[in-house]
Amino acid sequence: MQGVPSSIDIEKIRTALESIEGVKRVGLMHVWQLDDKKIFFEGRILLNGAEPEMVKRKIRVALRHQFCINHSTLETKSTRCP
Repeated sequence: MQGVPSSIDIEKIRTALESIEGVKRVGLMHVWQLDDKKIFFEGRILLNGAEPEMVKRKIRVALRHQFCINHSTLETKSTRCP
């Protein structure tokens, strides 16, 4: 345990998340499994000026429905200048 589950393809996750409106790029990602049921995701998401909380909700839905990942930590950064 505590490694990437064999059923998870990191590049498929990256592709799925980068297809979400508002996501410009997915940077550093970690996926691990602590027990036989819980898969965790941690990632850095570069936004293209979109509202961060809205995009985070979309990402969490995609992770849950497409990859059975229910626990996520998302760090976002916007390309929009302050």
